[in-house]
Amino acid sequence: MGNGMNGKGGFTPRAFIIGILCVLFLSIATPYCDLVLRSTWIGSTFLPIGAISIFVALTLGLNTLLKSMNAGLSSSELLLIYCMMIFGAGIPSFGLSVLLIPNISAPFYYANPSNKWDVFLKYIPSWAAPQDKTAIRYLYEGIPGALTMPLFEFFKKIPFRPWIKPLFYWSILVFGIYLVMFSLVVFLRKQWVEHEKLVFPTATLPVEMVSTDQGVPSLVPSFFRNKIMWIFFAIPAVIYSMKGLHFYFPAVPDINLYVDIQKHLVDKPWNFMQFMWIRVYFVAIGFVFLLPLQLAFSLWFFYFFFQLQSVIGGILGFRMPLMYGYPCRAFAGYQMAGATLTFAILSFWAMRGHLKDIFAKVFKKDPRVDDSNEPSSYSFAVFGLVAGLLIIAFWGMAAGVNFWLMLLVAVIYFLILISMTRLVSEGGMYYVQQQFRPLELIMPFTGGAAIAPASITMVGLFEQVFVRDIRATLMPFLMDGYKISDSMQIKRRQVTLAMVVSVALAVFVSYVSVLVFMYRHGGINLENWFTQGYPGWVTSGRISDMINNPRKPSGMDVFSMIMGGVGMIFLLWMRRLFLWWPFHPLGYIMGISWPVLQLWFSIFVAWLVKVFVLKIGGIKVYRMLVPGFLGLILGEFVTLGVWALIDFFAGVKGHQILFI
Repeated sequence: MGNGMNGKGGFTPRAFIIGILCVLFLSIATPYCDLVLRSTWIGSTFLPIGAISIFVALTLGLNTLLKSMNAGLSSSELLLIYCMMIFGAGIPSFGLSVLLIPNISAPFYYANPSNKWDVFLKYIPSWAAPQDKTAIRYLYEGIPGALTMPLFEFFKKIPFRPWIKPLFYWSILVFGIYLVMFSLVVFLRKQWVEHEKLVFPTATLPVEMVSTDQGVPSLVPSFFRNKIMWIFFAIPAVIYSMKGLHFYFPAVPDINLYVDIQKHLVDKPWNFMQFMWIRVYFVAIGFVFLLPLQLAFSLWFFYFFFQLQSVIGGILGFRMPLMYGYPCRAFAGYQMAGATLTFAILSFWAMRGHLKDIFAKVFKKDPRVDDSNEPSSYSFAVFGLVAGLLIIAFWGMAAGVNFWLMLLVAVIYFLILISMTRLVSEGGMYYVQQQFRPLELIMPFTGGAAIAPASITMVGLFEQVFVRDIRATLMPFLMDGYKISDSMQIKRRQVTLAMVVSVALAVFVSYVSVLVFMYRHGGINLENWFTQGYPGWVTSGRISDMINNPRKPSGMDVFSMIMGGVGMIFLLWMRRLFLWWPFHPLGYIMGISWPVLQLWFSIFVAWLVKVFVLKIGGIKVYRMLVPGFLGLILGEFVTLGVWALIDFFAGVKGHQILFI
């Protein structure tokens, strides 16, 4: 393992330009993979396949060539490029564009008397969705003859004009959301990085990839000269290469990484367990191996804790419906909701000393508090937090939503983000997703009839674009980027400048990319989940159902939320009192969410392996194996990136090697 960074500072013109080019490429390639190729999603997790693959190519390819000419990029320059990529990586995918554009247009295209979606269309302001019916029809059916006409002629026929107003006004909301995210990261960074010293597993790999052995000149970083890393790298590389070859040449044997347990659970009470399957994800194994045993254990234990609750509930004859749009029973979803919000609120209590310093700096200009190397001044962060929340609330009011309801929804949303970001920064969960949205937490108290249809409509759209699936939202990327900046010879405010440019570029270019691909191929011919399923029954079906069938207040759902909050307080209290306490609070938050349904077995394997390694070989063997488990991560993602490239040049569609 390397132990240092080489060369000059990171914020150089060439690093900045390369970073911009990489963001530009990902803003086009990511929606192309998601929508057109329908291949493995390269921007849908907090360690994006696209960014990692490009980073490997830069480190081993371009930079090796530059080093041979004594013009190599320094470690800090490479890390700046990586940070710029991750700041923009999620935006073209689940982070914004492939959700926003279909969700504000699909209801108008798919509405018919049988699905009753027209009940809410009148509540969508004219400025919040395109008004040209032909433009919407072409978005889903494609511009006639688009695939055969020259590109220049095709671009002239794209109806961009009807999209200018809605995307402009939605971008105001995006700006408010990103401003609050950035401000929260400014508040949390020092507490999590310097005071609590969180592990930040997703930031570990890129730093290790460019670290160098001091005084040992080499064209290749020490990480890539580690034999153990390459041995472990080969495991997923060989397996996924076999799977890729099997797709093209069926005679090549496939290697199955999925086992359905659920089909065998047919007898009571075990049939009350849900979504029981085994999937192998080498990335999850690699990350979880880096975690403390208590946390690794808890991430799979609470999955079975909630499964056991389902079994007991089934035996007792309880009605156990699912959360709408999530593969999770309502009682579990509301427990996790109570735990998630409680954890986020108590996070502010845990950092009360740091918050006191922030307010002393902002309101008393205390010279003892130094914020000169924070991502921004604390004064700007306080202003940004307030301004961002007001932008969101007033945007909602302009869209017909009650001001206080929109503000409450926003506060719940950002509390969710704090807990989910903590799962990434401490828990190494490169893929997170809560199993509830703000309206699900409000309606058990008020009932659905108490909320106006206009509010349900626009809050529902807000939730579907920004809240429902946060697997690629910006905030965890920001936290990782500023953690990585500790390894760079660069001021954090220079990283902030790079972030602003990356985000702005990714938003604009990905808007255009999604529109181009949908008008070229027709949305109904692209990835079904993005253009039909998600904006269809998940978004429009939910909104129309909430309006047509208002739910009643639910004491049981409120009770489940309270139990989740009390359970979180108990877990935090026991962890504080007893060092031997085996249950980590973050495991309760992850619970039985969709990511855990996918990852639980891989998490269990990593935990079990680490237990044996520490027991038999001790800390020395563990440290020796760390590069190997990082190699598992790299091997899986690089191989998937290579196959996405092969699919592009081969013109093959629907080759999704890895599902998550």
